[in-house]
Amino acid sequence: MHNELMKKFNKILFEINRIYVKLIDTENLKNWKIEKWRWDIPYISFVWTSNDDFINRNINSIIILESNPEINNENKFQIEINAWKDQDEQNAINLKVRKWYHKKIIELPHYKSSDAKNYIYKAYKELSALSESHLTNKNNLVQPPIDEILNYQNRILKNQGKSRYPGQNLKTLTKKVNEDGDH
Repeated sequence: MHNELMKKFNKILFEINRIYVKLIDTENLKNWKIEKWRWDIPYISFVWTSNDDFINRNINSIIILESNPEINNENKFQIEINAWKDQDEQNAINLKVRKWYHKKIIELPHYKSSDAKNYIYKAYKELSALSESHLTNKNNLVQPPIDEILNYQNRILKNQGKSRYPGQNLKTLTKKVNEDGDH
């Protein structure tokens, strides 16, 4: 990417960082961080965890690169929010799940400092108001070993008086499950 363009992007990200810091100070937030994981993508993220509900939250401010950003000097600016909470799944096979929420707050045709500040504060208010009931999406974080899955499925089939394998009777299946140490 052209050096002048990177300077412009870094200036914008620095301004957004200052907005985040002011928000942190104004709201007296704890357990927060401002991060930028990839230096080749112009975005900055403000992340915090609430001590009240232990929900992780973030506001991402992103400069959307056009196919040739050197030609198009006016790049779109986007703000999105996320909330998530990791927990053990009840009645499953040692699964840890992430319940989450995502929303694009705004995509502007170009960056303007006053717009960014207004939308970041709007994003913060909306995100702070979310509760665990808003985390309607769910993903498994840890895939259990295949033998745990098979043992779990075998226990279900055993309780139903069925076998996973055609032609194998329940007595043989029960003996196999018990030999594996799964009672």
